[in-house]
Amino acid sequence: MDRRNNDQRLLELEKKLDAHISESHQRFGDLLDAQLACTKAVEDLTETTRGVVEVYNNLNGAIVVGKKVQTFGLWLLKWPVIGYGLYHLAKQIGLFMDKVN
Repeated sequence: MDRRNNDQRLLELEKKLDAHISESHQRFGDLLDAQLACTKAVEDLTETTRGVVEVYNNLNGAIVVGKKVQTFGLWLLKWPVIGYGLYHLAKQIGLFMDKVN
């Protein structure tokens, strides 16, 4: 096998290299087009679902606020219950004198 490069062999290798470069450019272009199409699809999906995401975030915020209001209400409600209980306890042990007529 002759390892020396002659002009014919060199031209053949050059053609193969050019074909490979051309094919690589085509593949890269196809991949780039696919990536751009995916990016466009994601942008469209983001724009389409923007309203749903806003509603979700607003409901989530309302739930958090409702939970805080509920927690405050329960905290506030315990004081009259405690006071009422203490009043009846004090009444049972005779701390309050009934009016004598």
